[in-house]
Amino acid sequence: MTEAVNFKAKVDAKHLYEFQMYHSYHSIQGILSIVVAVLCLIAGISSIGRVSATYTALYFLFMFLFIVYMPLSLLLRAKQQSILSDIFKEGLDYTIDEKGIITRFKKEKGELSWNQVTKVCQSRHNLMIYSSRVNVYVIPKEEMGEKSEQVMQLVKKYVSEEKLK
Repeated sequence: MTEAVNFKAKVDAKHLYEFQMYHSYHSIQGILSIVVAVLCLIAGISSIGRVSATYTALYFLFMFLFIVYMPLSLLLRAKQQSILSDIFKEGLDYTIDEKGIITRFKKEKGELSWNQVTKVCQSRHNLMIYSSRVNVYVIPKEEMGEKSEQVMQLVKKYVSEEKLK
């Protein structure tokens, strides 16, 4: 029987923003937005002096929207969510063991068995454990502290390799 790992983790705006950027830009939509931005940049540069300044400005405006607007809107959303959500402000208590993940917040309890995990990803600062396309535990690595290694051992032991990204 594996020993349970217990810790408390708060997700602040920085970690939420990193998760949203990761989630957005590791999808078809995110990849396409980068491709469109690059194409708009190329079109804008190649149109200088060839078409009216209005068309050239539109190419650069579209590039700006894809490169700057999306990350900025994600940042503002992350800040807003971290301010408005009690869960993000106070954090969740985690218990991770051979059965899965148990989270506690005040009097509420959530359980996720290992067979419900659909994908596990890591970004620079977060461990992300998905139970569907839209439901995910975002756990800041720094919040796990020295227990990070134990958590990763449990994840690797109980989640099939094809779900580890």
